[in-house]
Amino acid sequence: MMETLRRTIRRIIQEEACATLNDKIYGALEYMMEQGLKLEYGLYAPDFFTVRLVRNQAPKTIGYVEGTKDVQTHGGKCHNAYVVGAANVKPIHRGVGLGALMYDIALEIVGEDGMAADRSSVSHDAIRNWNYFKRSSDYEKKPLDDKKGTYTPDNTEDDCDAGSYFEHGGSLFANENPVPKEYFQKHPLNQVVVKKDKTKPTLTCIEKNGLLGKKYV
Repeated sequence: MMETLRRTIRRIIQEEACATLNDKIYGALEYMMEQGLKLEYGLYAPDFFTVRLVRNQAPKTIGYVEGTKDVQTHGGKCHNAYVVGAANVKPIHRGVGLGALMYDIALEIVGEDGMAADRSSVSHDAIRNWNYFKRSSDYEKKPLDDKKGTYTPDNTEDDCDAGSYFEHGGSLFANENPVPKEYFQKHPLNQVVVKKDKTKPTLTCIEKNGLLGKKYV
């Protein structure tokens, strides 16, 4: 019975509106349908976004990604990007692509402004998304500087805190000051990511399949 349901779901979401999505996103959409989840999102100009996966029964929220453009919090302008401040999926719902789905939706709603990783701490689960963005040609990457302007002293637009990067490889250069520019700026946590496809394919697929709940724009 469950296998029949999954085949039916896969047939539904493989229609034209969802034709360009990758297997991980497909898997997350299947799971949303099986679990009765809805996507909610908000883009509160000029400086806050939220993406949530919810259900009718408690606990209502089972996952979320949120971010801001707060210059004071992030140690600089960070290319005017939205910076993730909080992200989580409840443990029982992990491993099925929901995190990747929410990050993808977040990138679609922030558009050309792009999105950067939390500047103070990034979990081992979350860095998988940033590693994927770095490898994929589907995204434009804008390198960031540190908040002192070490690497591009004539440009303050890219200045940004870089604490989270030290948790994931930056400490390898603890005895080098400064860290080599190429390593620093190519690190997945020191880049603003912009999705090249501006048609919002994932959001469109979700809406066409009745998986969109509330939106606040």
